[in-house]
Amino acid sequence: VQMEVEVKPVEGRVFKADALRETFELKLNTSEFSFSSQSSISFDREMFNKLTIGSFKYGSYTEYEGNRNPLNCIFETLSSASVTDMKARVFLNAVEVVPVISVAEACVGVNLEGCIDRLINNVLKLILLEYPVTATETLDGLVRGPAIDVLNKVLKDLITSTKKYPLHCVNVEIPKRRSRPFYFDSSKAIIMFDKVVNQPGTLTAVNTFIDCIGSFVESHNMLSGKFFNYTLGDIIFYFRDLTHENLSQVSELGLLKPDIDSFHVKNRLGYGMCYTHNDTSEFSCNAPSVSFSIDLEHSKRGHIGTITVNLKSNNIQIEGGAEVQFDLHWLPFLTISDMLARPQCLSTPATDLSLYGFNSSMGALELELDVELISQGGTTKSYTYKTDDPLKLASIISILLSEGALLLQEKWDHYLSVRMDDATHSCTTPVNPNRAHAPEHSSRSAGFFTVLIV
Repeated sequence: VQMEVEVKPVEGRVFKADALRETFELKLNTSEFSFSSQSSISFDREMFNKLTIGSFKYGSYTEYEGNRNPLNCIFETLSSASVTDMKARVFLNAVEVVPVISVAEACVGVNLEGCIDRLINNVLKLILLEYPVTATETLDGLVRGPAIDVLNKVLKDLITSTKKYPLHCVNVEIPKRRSRPFYFDSSKAIIMFDKVVNQPGTLTAVNTFIDCIGSFVESHNMLSGKFFNYTLGDIIFYFRDLTHENLSQVSELGLLKPDIDSFHVKNRLGYGMCYTHNDTSEFSCNAPSVSFSIDLEHSKRGHIGTITVNLKSNNIQIEGGAEVQFDLHWLPFLTISDMLARPQCLSTPATDLSLYGFNSSMGALELELDVELISQGGTTKSYTYKTDDPLKLASIISILLSEGALLLQEKWDHYLSVRMDDATHSCTTPVNPNRAHAPEHSSRSAGFFTVLIV
Protein backbone atom coordinates (compact mmCIF):
# COMPACT_ATOMS: atom_id res chain seq x y z
CA VAL A 1 0.00 0.00 0.00
CA GLN A 2 1.45 3.37 -1.02
CA MET A 3 0.87 6.19 1.49
CA GLU A 4 2.00 9.76 2.10
CA VAL A 5 2.69 11.51 5.40
CA GLU A 6 2.68 15.31 5.69
CA VAL A 7 4.00 17.13 8.78
CA LYS A 8 3.18 20.86 9.04
CA PRO A 9 4.81 23.10 11.69
CA VAL A 10 2.47 25.15 13.89
CA GLU A 11 2.72 28.88 13.26
CA GLY A 12 4.11 31.08 16.06
CA ARG A 13 6.04 28.29 17.78
CA VAL A 14 9.77 28.01 18.42
CA PHE A 15 10.53 25.52 15.62
CA LYS A 16 9.97 26.94 12.16
CA ALA A 17 10.39 24.93 8.95
CA ASP A 18 8.70 24.00 5.71
CA ALA A 19 6.12 21.22 5.58
CA LEU A 20 7.66 17.73 5.48
CA ARG A 21 6.22 15.23 3.03
CA GLU A 22 7.33 11.64 2.73
CA THR A 23 5.87 9.00 0.42
CA PHE A 24 6.38 5.39 1.40
CA GLU A 25 5.09 1.90 0.79
CA LEU A 26 3.56 -0.15 3.59
CA LYS A 27 4.18 -3.83 2.87
CA LEU A 28 2.01 -6.34 4.72
CA ASN A 29 2.37 -10.11 4.89
CA THR A 30 -0.90 -11.55 6.24
CA SER A 31 -2.62 -14.91 6.65
CA GLU A 32 -5.80 -16.43 8.12
CA PHE A 33 -7.97 -13.56 6.91
CA SER A 34 -11.71 -13.62 7.64
CA PHE A 35 -14.35 -10.92 7.28
CA SER A 36 -18.05 -10.69 8.18
CA SER A 37 -20.54 -7.87 8.50
CA GLN A 38 -24.17 -7.17 9.34
CA SER A 39 -26.15 -4.28 7.99
CA SER A 40 -29.61 -2.76 8.16
CA ILE A 41 -31.26 -1.37 5.00
CA SER A 42 -34.70 0.22 4.77
CA PHE A 43 -36.44 1.10 1.50
CA ASP A 44 -39.29 3.52 0.89
CA ARG A 45 -41.93 1.06 -0.37
CA GLU A 46 -43.76 3.61 -2.50
CA MET A 47 -40.55 4.78 -4.16
CA PHE A 48 -39.18 1.28 -4.65
CA ASN A 49 -42.38 0.05 -6.34
CA LYS A 50 -41.96 2.79 -8.97
CA LEU A 51 -38.40 1.78 -9.81
CA THR A 52 -38.08 0.07 -13.21
CA ILE A 53 -35.26 -1.21 -15.38
CA GLY A 54 -35.82 1.87 -17.52
CA SER A 55 -35.06 4.02 -14.49
CA PHE A 56 -31.40 3.03 -14.70
CA LYS A 57 -31.22 3.68 -18.45
CA TYR A 58 -33.49 6.66 -19.06
CA GLY A 59 -33.52 8.37 -15.66
CA SER A 60 -32.64 12.07 -15.84
CA TYR A 61 -29.98 11.47 -13.20
CA THR A 62 -27.65 10.53 -16.08
CA GLU A 63 -27.60 14.20 -17.12
CA TYR A 64 -27.67 15.82 -13.69
CA GLU A 65 -24.31 17.54 -13.28
CA GLY A 66 -22.71 14.78 -15.33
CA ASN A 67 -23.30 12.22 -12.54
CA ARG A 68 -23.80 8.85 -14.28
CA ASN A 69 -23.59 6.61 -11.22
CA PRO A 70 -26.37 3.94 -11.47
CA LEU A 71 -26.32 3.63 -7.67
CA ASN A 72 -28.10 6.98 -7.50
CA CYS A 73 -31.36 5.20 -8.36
CA ILE A 74 -30.83 2.85 -5.42
CA PHE A 75 -30.01 5.66 -2.99
CA GLU A 76 -33.12 7.52 -4.17
CA THR A 77 -35.36 4.71 -2.87
CA LEU A 78 -33.48 4.17 0.41
CA SER A 79 -34.85 5.40 3.72
CA SER A 80 -31.74 4.42 5.70
CA ALA A 81 -28.70 2.18 5.54
CA SER A 82 -26.17 1.38 8.23
CA VAL A 83 -23.58 -1.22 9.19
CA THR A 84 -24.51 -2.67 12.56
CA ASP A 85 -21.54 -4.98 13.07
CA MET A 86 -18.31 -5.79 11.27
CA LYS A 87 -15.58 -8.26 12.13
CA ALA A 88 -12.18 -8.64 10.51
CA ARG A 89 -9.63 -11.15 11.71
CA VAL A 90 -6.19 -11.27 10.14
CA PHE A 91 -2.81 -12.51 11.37
CA LEU A 92 0.04 -10.15 10.57
CA ASN A 93 3.20 -12.08 9.71
CA ALA A 94 5.32 -9.05 8.82
CA VAL A 95 5.03 -5.27 8.33
CA GLU A 96 7.67 -3.11 6.65
CA VAL A 97 7.91 0.59 5.76
CA VAL A 98 9.89 1.31 2.56
CA PRO A 99 10.49 4.92 1.35
CA VAL A 100 9.48 5.41 -2.28
CA ILE A 101 12.20 8.03 -2.85
CA SER A 102 15.19 6.48 -1.20
CA VAL A 103 17.66 8.74 0.57
CA ALA A 104 21.39 8.16 0.70
CA GLU A 105 22.32 4.88 2.32
CA ALA A 106 20.24 4.52 5.48
CA CYS A 107 21.88 5.32 8.81
CA VAL A 108 25.14 6.44 7.19
CA GLY A 109 26.68 9.50 8.72
CA VAL A 110 23.99 11.80 10.07
CA ASN A 111 21.12 10.65 7.81
CA LEU A 112 18.32 11.07 10.37
CA GLU A 113 15.49 10.20 7.96
CA GLY A 114 16.98 6.84 7.07
CA CYS A 115 17.54 6.03 10.74
CA ILE A 116 13.93 6.85 11.59
CA ASP A 117 12.69 4.47 8.87
CA ARG A 118 14.85 1.71 10.27
CA LEU A 119 13.67 2.49 13.80
CA ILE A 120 10.00 2.24 12.73
CA ASN A 121 10.59 -1.15 11.07
CA ASN A 122 12.42 -2.48 14.13
CA VAL A 123 9.55 -1.40 16.40
CA LEU A 124 7.00 -3.06 14.10
CA LYS A 125 9.01 -6.30 14.07
CA LEU A 126 9.26 -6.23 17.85
CA ILE A 127 5.49 -5.77 18.25
CA LEU A 128 4.65 -8.61 15.86
CA LEU A 129 7.24 -10.90 17.42
CA GLU A 130 6.42 -10.31 21.09
CA TYR A 131 2.73 -9.37 20.91
CA PRO A 132 1.14 -11.11 17.86
CA VAL A 133 -2.27 -11.55 19.52
CA THR A 134 -2.35 -7.87 20.55
CA ALA A 135 -1.74 -6.78 16.94
CA THR A 136 -4.56 -8.99 15.67
CA GLU A 137 -7.01 -7.79 18.31
CA THR A 138 -6.04 -4.16 17.68
CA LEU A 139 -6.89 -4.44 13.98
CA ASP A 140 -10.21 -6.08 14.83
CA GLY A 141 -10.98 -3.28 17.28
CA LEU A 142 -10.21 -0.63 14.67
CA VAL A 143 -12.61 -2.30 12.22
CA ARG A 144 -15.41 -2.77 14.76
CA GLY A 145 -15.09 0.80 16.06
CA PRO A 146 -13.78 3.67 13.92
CA ALA A 147 -14.22 1.86 10.58
CA ILE A 148 -17.94 1.29 11.21
CA ASP A 149 -18.42 4.92 12.24
CA VAL A 150 -16.70 6.22 9.12
CA LEU A 151 -18.64 3.88 6.81
CA ASN A 152 -22.00 4.77 8.39
CA LYS A 153 -21.24 8.48 8.06
CA VAL A 154 -20.45 8.02 4.35
CA LEU A 155 -23.71 6.12 3.79
CA LYS A 156 -25.74 8.74 5.67
CA ASP A 157 -24.18 11.61 3.70
CA LEU A 158 -24.85 9.83 0.39
CA ILE A 159 -28.52 9.22 1.20
CA THR A 160 -29.00 12.75 2.58
CA SER A 161 -27.40 14.43 -0.43
CA THR A 162 -29.44 12.29 -2.84
CA LYS A 163 -32.70 13.23 -1.09
CA LYS A 164 -31.94 16.95 -1.69
CA TYR A 165 -32.17 16.50 -5.46
CA PRO A 166 -35.45 16.28 -7.41
CA LEU A 167 -36.66 12.73 -8.10
CA HIS A 168 -34.85 11.42 -11.15
CA CYS A 169 -35.50 7.68 -11.30
CA VAL A 170 -38.91 6.77 -9.90
CA ASN A 171 -40.94 8.90 -12.31
CA VAL A 172 -38.83 8.38 -15.40
CA GLU A 173 -40.27 8.95 -18.86
CA ILE A 174 -39.62 5.85 -21.00
CA PRO A 175 -39.63 6.77 -24.71
CA LYS A 176 -42.16 5.06 -26.97
CA ARG A 177 -40.40 3.16 -29.71
CA ARG A 178 -41.23 0.52 -32.25
CA SER A 179 -40.60 -3.16 -31.68
CA ARG A 180 -36.97 -4.16 -31.05
CA PRO A 181 -36.57 -7.97 -31.24
CA PHE A 182 -33.64 -9.62 -29.49
CA TYR A 183 -31.46 -11.55 -31.99
CA PHE A 184 -29.40 -14.34 -30.44
CA ASP A 185 -27.06 -14.73 -33.42
CA SER A 186 -25.95 -11.08 -33.38
CA SER A 187 -26.16 -10.24 -29.66
CA LYS A 188 -22.80 -9.13 -28.25
CA ALA A 189 -23.70 -10.69 -24.89
CA ILE A 190 -24.43 -14.11 -26.46
CA ILE A 191 -21.27 -13.92 -28.62
CA MET A 192 -19.18 -13.12 -25.53
CA PHE A 193 -20.92 -15.91 -23.57
CA ASP A 194 -20.11 -18.35 -26.38
CA LYS A 195 -16.43 -17.34 -26.38
CA VAL A 196 -16.17 -17.76 -22.61
CA VAL A 197 -18.29 -20.88 -22.01
CA ASN A 198 -18.26 -22.91 -25.22
CA GLN A 199 -14.52 -23.51 -25.47
CA PRO A 200 -12.18 -26.38 -24.46
CA GLY A 201 -11.01 -24.70 -21.27
CA THR A 202 -14.55 -24.83 -19.91
CA LEU A 203 -14.67 -28.63 -20.31
CA THR A 204 -11.45 -28.89 -18.30
CA ALA A 205 -12.91 -26.64 -15.59
CA VAL A 206 -16.17 -28.63 -15.44
CA ASN A 207 -14.38 -31.98 -15.21
CA THR A 208 -12.04 -30.61 -12.55
CA PHE A 209 -15.06 -29.43 -10.57
CA ILE A 210 -16.66 -32.89 -10.87
CA ASP A 211 -13.43 -34.47 -9.59
CA CYS A 212 -13.41 -32.00 -6.70
CA ILE A 213 -16.99 -32.84 -5.74
CA GLY A 214 -16.27 -36.55 -6.01
CA SER A 215 -13.20 -36.26 -3.78
CA PHE A 216 -15.15 -34.23 -1.23
CA VAL A 217 -18.01 -36.75 -1.11
CA GLU A 218 -15.58 -39.65 -0.81
CA SER A 219 -13.41 -38.04 1.88
CA HIS A 220 -16.48 -37.26 4.01
CA ASN A 221 -18.05 -40.71 3.47
CA MET A 222 -21.30 -39.05 2.40
CA LEU A 223 -22.44 -42.04 0.33
CA SER A 224 -20.98 -44.77 2.51
CA GLY A 225 -23.50 -46.79 4.45
CA LYS A 226 -27.23 -46.25 3.91
CA PHE A 227 -27.92 -42.99 2.06
CA PHE A 228 -31.44 -43.48 0.64
CA ASN A 229 -34.49 -45.69 1.17
CA TYR A 230 -37.67 -46.41 -0.74
CA THR A 231 -40.75 -48.27 0.48
CA LEU A 232 -42.83 -50.52 -1.77
CA GLY A 233 -45.58 -52.39 0.04
CA ASP A 234 -44.09 -54.36 2.95
CA ILE A 235 -40.52 -54.09 1.62
CA ILE A 236 -38.08 -51.25 2.28
CA PHE A 237 -35.21 -50.83 -0.20
CA TYR A 238 -32.10 -49.40 1.51
CA PHE A 239 -29.50 -48.03 -0.91
CA ARG A 240 -25.95 -48.07 0.47
CA ASP A 241 -22.23 -47.83 -0.32
CA LEU A 242 -22.31 -45.97 -3.62
CA THR A 243 -18.95 -45.82 -5.39
CA HIS A 244 -18.01 -44.29 -8.72
CA GLU A 245 -15.18 -44.19 -11.25
CA ASN A 246 -14.30 -41.88 -14.16
CA LEU A 247 -17.16 -39.44 -13.57
CA SER A 248 -15.24 -36.46 -14.97
CA GLN A 249 -16.03 -37.36 -18.58
CA VAL A 250 -17.87 -34.29 -19.92
CA SER A 251 -16.60 -34.17 -23.50
CA GLU A 252 -19.02 -31.79 -25.21
CA LEU A 253 -20.75 -28.70 -23.90
CA GLY A 254 -22.75 -26.24 -25.96
CA LEU A 255 -24.96 -23.69 -24.19
CA LEU A 256 -27.18 -21.08 -25.86
CA LYS A 257 -25.89 -21.89 -29.34
CA PRO A 258 -27.90 -20.05 -32.06
CA ASP A 259 -29.88 -22.54 -34.16
CA ILE A 260 -32.27 -22.39 -37.18
CA ASP A 261 -32.70 -18.59 -37.05
CA SER A 262 -32.14 -15.56 -34.84
CA PHE A 263 -34.74 -16.64 -32.27
CA HIS A 264 -33.72 -20.26 -31.64
CA VAL A 265 -31.01 -21.42 -29.26
CA LYS A 266 -29.96 -24.98 -28.49
CA ASN A 267 -28.10 -26.67 -25.65
CA ARG A 268 -26.13 -29.87 -25.96
CA LEU A 269 -24.22 -32.06 -23.52
CA GLY A 270 -21.96 -34.98 -24.41
CA TYR A 271 -20.83 -37.25 -21.58
CA GLY A 272 -18.47 -40.22 -21.66
CA MET A 273 -17.92 -39.91 -25.40
CA CYS A 274 -15.91 -43.01 -26.30
CA TYR A 275 -16.70 -46.06 -28.39
CA THR A 276 -17.16 -49.80 -28.05
CA HIS A 277 -15.82 -52.56 -30.27
CA ASN A 278 -18.74 -53.95 -32.25
CA ASP A 279 -17.18 -57.39 -32.45
CA THR A 280 -16.57 -57.81 -28.70
CA SER A 281 -18.99 -55.22 -27.23
CA GLU A 282 -16.24 -54.16 -24.85
CA PHE A 283 -15.54 -50.60 -23.79
CA SER A 284 -12.47 -49.11 -25.43
CA CYS A 285 -11.99 -46.38 -22.81
CA ASN A 286 -12.43 -45.70 -19.12
CA ALA A 287 -16.19 -45.24 -19.25
CA PRO A 288 -18.07 -43.69 -16.30
CA SER A 289 -19.29 -46.34 -13.87
CA VAL A 290 -21.37 -46.47 -10.70
CA SER A 291 -21.76 -49.30 -8.15
CA PHE A 292 -24.07 -49.59 -5.16
CA SER A 293 -25.91 -52.16 -3.05
CA ILE A 294 -29.58 -52.46 -2.08
CA ASP A 295 -30.65 -54.18 1.12
CA LEU A 296 -34.18 -55.62 1.14
CA GLU A 297 -35.96 -55.41 4.49
CA HIS A 298 -39.39 -56.96 5.05
CA SER A 299 -41.64 -55.41 7.68
CA LYS A 300 -42.19 -58.84 9.34
CA ARG A 301 -39.35 -61.09 8.19
CA GLY A 302 -36.53 -58.56 8.46
CA HIS A 303 -33.58 -58.84 6.08
CA ILE A 304 -34.57 -60.88 3.01
CA GLY A 305 -31.78 -60.17 0.52
CA THR A 306 -29.18 -57.94 -1.08
CA ILE A 307 -28.79 -56.67 -4.64
CA THR A 308 -25.43 -55.37 -5.87
CA VAL A 309 -25.60 -53.19 -8.99
CA ASN A 310 -22.73 -52.21 -11.31
CA LEU A 311 -23.47 -49.80 -14.17
CA LYS A 312 -21.10 -48.68 -16.89
CA SER A 313 -22.15 -46.47 -19.80
CA ASN A 314 -20.77 -44.17 -22.49
CA ASN A 315 -21.77 -41.83 -25.32
CA ILE A 316 -24.56 -40.16 -23.37
CA GLN A 317 -26.00 -37.22 -25.30
CA ILE A 318 -28.62 -34.76 -24.07
CA GLU A 319 -29.94 -31.86 -26.12
CA GLY A 320 -32.81 -29.43 -26.16
CA GLY A 321 -33.63 -25.99 -27.51
CA ALA A 322 -35.92 -23.03 -27.06
CA GLU A 323 -37.54 -20.49 -29.34
CA VAL A 324 -37.45 -17.12 -27.58
CA GLN A 325 -38.92 -14.02 -29.17
CA PHE A 326 -38.11 -11.16 -26.83
CA ASP A 327 -39.07 -7.53 -27.51
CA LEU A 328 -36.47 -5.27 -25.90
CA HIS A 329 -38.81 -2.30 -26.23
CA TRP A 330 -40.91 -3.62 -23.35
CA LEU A 331 -37.99 -4.51 -21.06
CA PRO A 332 -37.55 -0.98 -19.54
CA PHE A 333 -41.15 -1.09 -18.26
CA LEU A 334 -40.37 -4.08 -15.99
CA THR A 335 -40.52 -2.96 -12.36
CA ILE A 336 -37.78 -4.10 -9.99
CA SER A 337 -40.35 -5.16 -7.38
CA ASP A 338 -42.06 -7.46 -9.91
CA MET A 339 -38.75 -8.94 -10.99
CA LEU A 340 -37.76 -9.79 -7.40
CA ALA A 341 -41.16 -10.96 -6.13
CA ARG A 342 -42.50 -12.86 -9.15
CA PRO A 343 -40.02 -14.61 -11.48
CA GLN A 344 -42.76 -15.08 -14.11
CA CYS A 345 -42.79 -11.30 -14.59
CA LEU A 346 -39.47 -11.62 -16.42
CA SER A 347 -41.54 -12.97 -19.34
CA THR A 348 -43.58 -9.75 -19.75
CA PRO A 349 -41.45 -8.51 -22.71
CA ALA A 350 -41.67 -11.91 -24.47
CA THR A 351 -43.70 -12.34 -27.63
CA ASP A 352 -43.30 -16.11 -27.75
CA LEU A 353 -41.51 -18.76 -25.72
CA SER A 354 -41.54 -22.47 -26.54
CA LEU A 355 -39.28 -25.52 -26.34
CA TYR A 356 -38.18 -27.88 -29.10
CA GLY A 357 -35.73 -30.63 -29.97
CA PHE A 358 -35.53 -32.40 -26.61
CA ASN A 359 -33.69 -35.70 -27.01
CA SER A 360 -31.48 -38.06 -25.05
CA SER A 361 -29.55 -41.16 -26.08
CA MET A 362 -26.92 -43.61 -24.86
CA GLY A 363 -24.24 -45.40 -26.86
CA ALA A 364 -23.60 -48.42 -24.64
CA LEU A 365 -24.79 -49.69 -21.27
CA GLU A 366 -23.30 -52.55 -19.29
CA LEU A 367 -25.29 -53.86 -16.33
CA GLU A 368 -24.14 -56.38 -13.74
CA LEU A 369 -26.42 -57.69 -11.00
CA ASP A 370 -25.50 -59.92 -8.08
CA VAL A 371 -28.63 -60.96 -6.16
CA GLU A 372 -28.86 -62.87 -2.88
CA LEU A 373 -32.37 -63.72 -1.64
CA ILE A 374 -33.25 -65.42 1.65
CA SER A 375 -36.29 -67.70 1.57
CA GLN A 376 -38.72 -68.17 4.46
CA GLY A 377 -36.85 -71.31 5.43
CA GLY A 378 -33.58 -69.39 5.72
CA THR A 379 -32.04 -70.75 2.51
CA THR A 380 -29.96 -68.25 0.52
CA LYS A 381 -30.20 -68.29 -3.26
CA SER A 382 -27.79 -66.39 -5.47
CA TYR A 383 -28.32 -65.06 -8.99
CA THR A 384 -25.92 -63.27 -11.32
CA TYR A 385 -26.68 -61.30 -14.48
CA LYS A 386 -24.41 -59.46 -16.91
CA THR A 387 -25.32 -57.70 -20.13
CA ASP A 388 -24.41 -59.77 -23.19
CA ASP A 389 -24.63 -56.86 -25.63
CA PRO A 390 -24.16 -53.35 -24.14
CA LEU A 391 -24.99 -51.76 -27.51
CA LYS A 392 -28.36 -53.49 -27.81
CA LEU A 393 -29.35 -52.68 -24.22
CA ALA A 394 -28.35 -49.04 -24.78
CA SER A 395 -30.51 -48.84 -27.91
CA ILE A 396 -33.55 -49.98 -25.91
CA ILE A 397 -32.81 -47.50 -23.13
CA SER A 398 -32.27 -44.74 -25.74
CA ILE A 399 -35.80 -45.26 -27.04
CA LEU A 400 -37.17 -44.82 -23.54
CA LEU A 401 -34.94 -41.79 -22.93
CA SER A 402 -35.98 -40.17 -26.21
CA GLU A 403 -39.67 -40.68 -25.52
CA GLY A 404 -39.24 -39.43 -21.98
CA ALA A 405 -37.41 -36.32 -23.22
CA LEU A 406 -40.31 -35.48 -25.55
CA LEU A 407 -42.83 -35.91 -22.75
CA LEU A 408 -40.68 -33.76 -20.50
CA GLN A 409 -40.53 -31.10 -23.23
CA GLU A 410 -44.33 -31.03 -23.40
CA LYS A 411 -44.65 -30.71 -19.65
CA TRP A 412 -42.11 -27.90 -19.38
CA ASP A 413 -43.57 -26.13 -22.41
CA HIS A 414 -47.01 -26.24 -20.78
CA TYR A 415 -45.53 -24.98 -17.50
CA LEU A 416 -43.91 -22.01 -19.26
CA SER A 417 -47.20 -21.21 -20.97
CA VAL A 418 -49.04 -21.20 -17.65
CA ARG A 419 -46.40 -18.96 -16.06
CA MET A 420 -46.57 -16.51 -18.97
CA ASP A 421 -50.34 -16.40 -18.67
CA ASP A 422 -50.03 -15.88 -14.92
CA ALA A 423 -47.74 -12.88 -15.54
CA THR A 424 -50.59 -11.19 -17.38
CA HIS A 425 -52.74 -11.18 -14.22
CA SER A 426 -50.24 -11.00 -11.32
CA CYS A 427 -47.63 -8.49 -12.53
CA THR A 428 -48.01 -4.72 -12.31
CA THR A 429 -45.68 -4.43 -15.32
CA PRO A 430 -47.60 -4.12 -18.62
CA VAL A 431 -47.36 -7.27 -20.73
CA ASN A 432 -46.22 -7.17 -24.35
CA PRO A 433 -49.53 -6.74 -26.26
CA ASN A 434 -48.14 -8.66 -29.25
CA ARG A 435 -47.79 -11.86 -27.25
CA ALA A 436 -48.83 -14.87 -29.32
CA HIS A 437 -48.18 -17.65 -26.82
CA ALA A 438 -51.28 -18.99 -25.06
CA PRO A 439 -51.39 -21.81 -22.49
CA GLU A 440 -52.36 -25.18 -23.87
CA HIS A 441 -53.21 -28.27 -21.89
CA SER A 442 -50.78 -31.11 -22.53
CA SER A 443 -52.36 -34.08 -24.27
CA ARG A 444 -49.76 -36.49 -22.84
CA SER A 445 -48.56 -37.22 -19.35
CA ALA A 446 -44.94 -37.83 -18.42
CA GLY A 447 -45.87 -40.10 -15.53
CA PHE A 448 -43.68 -41.47 -12.79
CA PHE A 449 -41.97 -44.07 -14.99
CA THR A 450 -40.81 -41.54 -17.61
CA VAL A 451 -39.59 -39.07 -15.01
CA LEU A 452 -37.67 -41.87 -13.29
CA ILE A 453 -36.01 -42.92 -16.59
CA VAL A 454 -35.07 -39.31 -17.50
